[in-house]
Amino acid sequence: MTNHKDKAKNYYEKGIELNPNDYESINALRKLENKKDVFSYFTEPDVDALIKNAPKAADYPDDNSVILDEEVQRVVYENGGSEARKYLIVKILTQKGIDAWKEYGIDTDSWQDLNIEEAQVVKANGTKVPAERNDNNLVFTNLEVGDVINIRYKVQEFERGKLAGHFWDSFYFTHGKPYITSKYALLISKNQKFNYKFSQKAIAPVQTQADEFDMYVWQQNKQASLQWEDKMPPMSDVANVLYLTSIPDWKFISDWYNDLATAKARNNYEVKQVMNDLLKSNSKFTDMQKVEKIYNYITGNISYSSVSFRQSGLIPQNPSTVINTRIGDCKDVATLFVAMCKEAGIKANLVLVKTRDNGLNTMPLPSIDFNHCMAKVKLDGQDYYIELTSQYLPFRCLYTSSLNSTLLDINEEASLKNTHYLHPLTRKPNNVRRNTSINFEEKSMLVKESTFETGSQAGGLRETYGELSQKDRIKKIKEAISSSYPEVEVSTLEYKNIDRLNPIDTVYLTLNYKLGNVTKSIGGMSIFNLPWSSKVSANDLQVSMPRTSGIDLSQMFFVDNDTESMTINLPAGKKMVEAIQPVTLSSDIIEYSLIPKQLGNKLILTRTFKLKKDFVPAEKVNEFNSFFKKMVEADNHELAMR
Repeated sequence: MTNHKDKAKNYYEKGIELNPNDYESINALRKLENKKDVFSYFTEPDVDALIKNAPKAADYPDDNSVILDEEVQRVVYENGGSEARKYLIVKILTQKGIDAWKEYGIDTDSWQDLNIEEAQVVKANGTKVPAERNDNNLVFTNLEVGDVINIRYKVQEFERGKLAGHFWDSFYFTHGKPYITSKYALLISKNQKFNYKFSQKAIAPVQTQADEFDMYVWQQNKQASLQWEDKMPPMSDVANVLYLTSIPDWKFISDWYNDLATAKARNNYEVKQVMNDLLKSNSKFTDMQKVEKIYNYITGNISYSSVSFRQSGLIPQNPSTVINTRIGDCKDVATLFVAMCKEAGIKANLVLVKTRDNGLNTMPLPSIDFNHCMAKVKLDGQDYYIELTSQYLPFRCLYTSSLNSTLLDINEEASLKNTHYLHPLTRKPNNVRRNTSINFEEKSMLVKESTFETGSQAGGLRETYGELSQKDRIKKIKEAISSSYPEVEVSTLEYKNIDRLNPIDTVYLTLNYKLGNVTKSIGGMSIFNLPWSSKVSANDLQVSMPRTSGIDLSQMFFVDNDTESMTINLPAGKKMVEAIQPVTLSSDIIEYSLIPKQLGNKLILTRTFKLKKDFVPAEKVNEFNSFFKKMVEADNHELAMR
C-alpha cells in the first residue's frame, strides 16, 4: 500500500511540475500527504456578525452604501500555481445605493476560471435571496435599503508557458466607497519570491508561518470613501493600491511576449502577396513611404474589433487569418503590421500599452496588466509609434488623450529594464488654425470661418462628419453651435480631405453661419462677446479647495496648439467703447494669449493656446485654478461698441 501511495505522489508531483495550474492534482496530493486545505489557513469573515454590527445610514450621511468587508485570500503554490477566494459584503444605505449595486460584474481575465460560491441578498429579517447569474454578471432583484449583498467567489489562474510559474495582483485599500474592513491575505510557498509595493501610503503586513507557507496579511479598518473631484485622475492614481508580483523584471515580460508573438509574425504567402501588390508600382519607395503604405492598407482594409487586450486572449492571430477575415483586435493588427514591415526589410516590433485613461502610475511592478497593443518602427535612428486601431487617424498621428500611456517595448534588446511613457517627438502635432471674420446685422452676427485641423483633430473630423450626408453634417454642426448660441443658421459648410481613406493629415473646413440676437442694447451701446470656437468656460473646471487630487487635463484639452485669428468688422460709424487690453498668460502647463490689433474699422484679435503638460499636480491646483479663471475671463469678456 505504501508503495502505491509513493507512486501516486510521484505522479502527482511530476504532473504539477509540468502544469503548475493543475489544481485537482494539487488538492489530491495534499490529501494524500494529509495536509490541510489551503484555505483553512485563512480566517473566514463572520458574515452574520458583520451584518449584526453593521452601521446605520445615519453613520454615513454622505454615502449611498458601505462595504462591511472586502478581502482577498490568495494562495501561491510551490510550483507557481495560484488561486484566490474573494469576499465582498456591502450594506445598502439609500436608493442610489440600490442603483449602484443592483448589478455587479466580476472582473476576470481570459486565463482565469471563475467559480461563484455565494451571491445573495440578506434581508433585514435574515431571509437570503440568491442573485440571478449570467456568467460573471450578477443581478440582485428586489434590492431594498438596509439589505446586505454577500458575494464569495474563487478564481484560479491558468497561465501557460513562462507565466505559469508566476503570479501578479493588485488590491485597492481606498476607493469611492467607505468600508469597515479591507484585507489582502497572501499564503505563499516559502520557496517563492515576490515583491510588493503600495502606490501611496504603505501598510505593514502581519507576517506568520503556516507549515510550508509564509502568510502575509495587509489590513485596514474604517476607511472613508474617496471624494469625487472634477477632472480628477483615474481612481488607480488617487487610491492607495497594493501591487504584488513574482515576475522578476520587465525584461522577463518583454522576452515572454516576444517569444509568443514572434511565431505569429512569421511571413507567409498572404503577407508576401499583399506586400507585392502594395509595392509593385514603384521599386524606389523610401522606407517611410513603405511604412505609410502598410499603415494605409491595414487601417483601410482591416476592421478593428475593440475587445480588451486581456479579455481576448494573449496570443495574436496569424497575419494571414487577419488578412483573410479582414478583422482583428489591437494585437492582431499590430502583429500584421510587424510582419508586413519585416517582409519589406524594415525593423518593427510590438509595444504593449496601458492606456492613459487607466492612470499614469498603475504599473509600478512587472505584470501583464496591459489593455492595448501598438507597433513601433525604427527609421533613420528614430522611433515611430504606430496606432493601428483607427480607420480615421492619419499616419504617424496619436490622439492627445493617449499620450503618456504606459509602454513596454517587445523586442530582444538585452538592455530593456523598464516601462516608459508614450510621448514621441516623431508624431505629427494635433493642431487647429482658424481664421474668422465677423460682421454685424442688427442684433445678429454673420460669422465666416476658415479652418484647418491636423493630426488626431483631422481624424476626429473624419470620424464625426466624414460619412454623413450634407444635410446631416449641417444638422450636427448646428447642434454643436447651438449649445452656446441657440439661434443659429448655417449657410455654408464645406470640407476638404474629409473622406475616411484620405491619407492627408490635414482637414480643411469652410463654415459660414448666422448667430441671432447675440448683441444687447444698453444706453446706446451694443454689448456682445466673441464666438471663439475653442473658448473655455467656468463650467469646464470646477475646483473646490481644499482638493486632494491633481487635475487631469487630458479630459479637457485635445490639441497641442490652437490658434484663432478673429477679424471684427465694425459697422460704419461705430467704434469700440474701450480699448481691448492684451492678455498673456504663461505657466509650465499652458501658454495662452489674446492679442488685439486695430486697423481702421477692423479689430483683429488673435487667440493662441498651447498645451505643454496635461497634468496639474495637487500642490499646484490652486495656482492653476487662478490661471484658468483668467483664461475664462479673457475668452468670455464682453465688448461694447457705440
